Amino acid sequence: MSKYKKGYTPEEAALIAVNLESYRTLENAEKYIDDELCLGHTTCVTAEQLNEAMDIIKALKEETWLVHEEESSSCLEIYLPSYNQQFNGIFDPDYSQLTKASLAKWFEEAGEINISKIFKGPVKIVPINHFKQAFTAEHAALIAVGLQYYSSIESALEGRQYQEEELFHAKRVIEQGGEYTDLEVDPKLEGDSIYNATNIKEALLEEIKIGYQNLNFNLVAADFAGIGMNPNAISPSRGTDIVIDCEKYENKDDIKYEETLITKHSVAIWLWNHGYKKYAINVQGNIEEIIQENTNRKNDLAKLINNTSVAIEDGHSAGTDLHKKNTPIMRTPESSLLASLGVMAWLLSKKTSKLQRNDKPNASQIKEIVVTVINDLGLNENTDNKIMFSNLNKDISTALRQLEGRFKL
Repeated sequence: MSKYKKGYTPEEAALIAVNLESYRTLENAEKYIDDELCLGHTTCVTAEQLNEAMDIIKALKEETWLVHEEESSSCLEIYLPSYNQQFNGIFDPDYSQLTKASLAKWFEEAGEINISKIFKGPVKIVPINHFKQAFTAEHAALIAVGLQYYSSIESALEGRQYQEEELFHAKRVIEQGGEYTDLEVDPKLEGDSIYNATNIKEALLEEIKIGYQNLNFNLVAADFAGIGMNPNAISPSRGTDIVIDCEKYENKDDIKYEETLITKHSVAIWLWNHGYKKYAINVQGNIEEIIQENTNRKNDLAKLINNTSVAIEDGHSAGTDLHKKNTPIMRTPESSLLASLGVMAWLLSKKTSKLQRNDKPNASQIKEIVVTVINDLGLNENTDNKIMFSNLNKDISTALRQLEGRFKL
């Protein structure tokens, strides 16, 4: 069906409705009801199709006449009326064209939703706002595979179906000797893009569930420990890179996973860490630089901790000459120390809003408070045993990022 054609006669509409548009007329379609003649044709004709087409033609012609005579409240609208000059110019419903929109509504009112969609054409596409900092799992998946101009996976599927039908009908018209139709084709709808978007969406919904589990665990873990119970008994099976930005509930208990928003940054990291670098870049263009910066900070922090450990073991911590056997050894893993630093920073930020920025811990302000306390206590008066804190704010930021995904800061 040509997207440029605005009106159709009852016969044209009926042939389109029963998928016999390529035969141009009902009379021509009747010739191919024989199985032998049908061989070699993409679309074969059945008696059922012909009967349905005749019923549609009859109903449309009757209503078209009534609409012209203004004796009906039908939803049909005449696009181009036709008059038979052999019969004194009488109105001819056989060759009068009905508007595409009114045909869509007419079939919809008759309960033929799929036929109605043919005349409606593709649904108007509302692209996803790529500048947002948080998306639903579905929108994140569509952006990842390059389908951000479709508001849902369903709309992408409808667009592909409409595109395939347009191509099919255009091919059949050419085979029947008709004119070539210039069609607009979206190449991104071809291949596995929609299939991959569906899989990414399902995987992200699982990650969101893990994210909720981590949120709940961090909220109640302290309470469990306070009553002497081991909080690990309710700990999630694993962590996740995905960070929940805005929680959605049907009520206070029922979580709406599909409407929950997750941060763009965490989706890009999650895709990158799973080896889908192209998809990660589609979500956040500078993700490679962010990953490299995070890696460099982790490496710098690891070197700092390692150097400090060596100095302690050698008995020369910050210039103090101690015997190795009297030197305390750190027994907590480095990653846990870093996580602990983040937790302590988070706890401090909850004490006063001065240590927060946008409701999250402010690493720079926390560092300033620590520096003030160190100076007030005179801990840096001994120049040979100074506490080094020039990069403390960066280390706090790294620690907080490590906690992202395990609970909302």
